[in-house]
Amino acid sequence: MTPTKDRQPARDLKKICHFRYLPPDTIFSPDKVTSVWVVPFTEDGEIVVAHLDRWWDIMGGHVQEWEMDFIETAKREAMEEGCVTIKEISLALVIESDYFWSNPEELTYMLCYSACVDRLLPFEVNNESFGR
Repeated sequence: MTPTKDRQPARDLKKICHFRYLPPDTIFSPDKVTSVWVVPFTEDGEIVVAHLDRWWDIMGGHVQEWEMDFIETAKREAMEEGCVTIKEISLALVIESDYFWSNPEELTYMLCYSACVDRLLPFEVNNESFGR
C-alpha cells in the first residue's frame, strides 16, 4: 500500500469540500485511500472509543507505507489508540472526498471498518491516546 502523501488540502477558503457515503462493495483505487477507522464492538454490544487529543473518538489514522492491507492499518490503530486487539473485521462504509482536489481522478477515500474486540489489554497512556 502506498499512502497518499505530498497532497495538500485546498487552501481556497471558498472551496466547499464534499463527502459522499458509499457502500462497502464500492470499487476504489487503494492508492487513493487516505485514512482508515475502526469501530470495535465488545461482546456486550458496546463500542470502544479512544480519548484522543481532540476528545473521545473512533480509533483510526493514516495508512503506513509498510502496511500490506487496510485491515492491518485498522489493527494497528486499534492497538495504538485503544490497547485493543480486534477480530472479525469487515468494511462497513467508504467515504469519498474531494478534499484535496476537485477533479474526479483526484478523489480520495476514507475507510471505516467494524470489528469485534478480541482482547482489551491493560491501557497505557501513550502519544496516541489518553484513555479508552
